Amino acid sequence: MDLPVLFVLNTIPSDKFSIIHFKDLRHKKDSPAHFHVLVPIKEKSFLCLCIITKQFFTMKNLYADEEEALNSLVHLETGSFKFLNAPQGSVINCNSAELLTREQLESHIDKKIGVQIKAFEDSFTEDLKFKIKNAVMDSPLVKGFIKNMIA
Repeated sequence: MDLPVLFVLNTIPSDKFSIIHFKDLRHKKDSPAHFHVLVPIKEKSFLCLCIITKQFFTMKNLYADEEEALNSLVHLETGSFKFLNAPQGSVINCNSAELLTREQLESHIDKKIGVQIKAFEDSFTEDLKFKIKNAVMDSPLVKGFIKNMIA
């Protein structure tokens, strides 16, 4: 059964790690759906998202001249999560952290595909949670007001 997008988003706690999967309408029309890590924040009316991509080398080249930004890419080995199966692994781009209300996020989600919750906090190792939080906090590209909301 397909649940309304906002209903699904309202079930996600903002103060816990999770991973969701959706197609972002802000991306090119032929772009695939992507996974996003939700980073815990203090404010319950917002969600903090970082995109997960399998284009590690593209991201590495993008930030090649910015060592701090390069260090805010968190590499995930194949098998870190059963649904991430790129042979070279995936990367969480913590430089892309954005803060959205659930309603704002809903407006970016392709309703034909919807949104799926793929993982909750208990699927994350303590080490991974530490790396993600630090990568967001250390990124020179993440705005200060977002960093101040990280739980």
